[in-house]
Amino acid sequence: MAAFSPIGISIIPPVQFPFDEWDVYGLRLGLYSKHYDVYGLDLGLLNTAEKTAGLQIGVVNISKFFGGLQLGFVNLTADAYIMQVGIFNRAKHKSGGIQLGIVNSSRDAYGLQLGIVNKARDAHGFQIGIVNYAEDLHGLQIGILNFNIDGPLVLSPIINFGF
Repeated sequence: MAAFSPIGISIIPPVQFPFDEWDVYGLRLGLYSKHYDVYGLDLGLLNTAEKTAGLQIGVVNISKFFGGLQLGFVNLTADAYIMQVGIFNRAKHKSGGIQLGIVNSSRDAYGLQLGIVNKARDAHGFQIGIVNYAEDLHGLQIGILNFNIDGPLVLSPIINFGF
């Protein structure tokens, strides 16, 4: 079991408590924070962790795995579950839940992408925006330009669908 602390405070690594190899269970505050796993409330300008669960609020949030509510201008994860809210949201592999932003991107999107531009390789659920793009759509797109590359209608205005 890794070492953990109920609080994390950081200016910039390595000027932080606890060390970056530690987990934080509780509250993390900082300008630039880097810890292994964070569970609870994470507040800062640049937040980074391997795994994050709970509420993360920052200008830039970076996690390999995220579960909970992520609020930031830029949210970057490998896998995101529940909700990302920001200007740019990206789940490199999978998003499950809601991506709400100006630009939303996920390799596999399960749930809702709501933004100006929504992009997914595989979209399962809804994409609502001005431009929606999916290589393989299993659901509904609503927008000005809707791309479903493998679907019956590759390009459709207003509405597009896939099975």
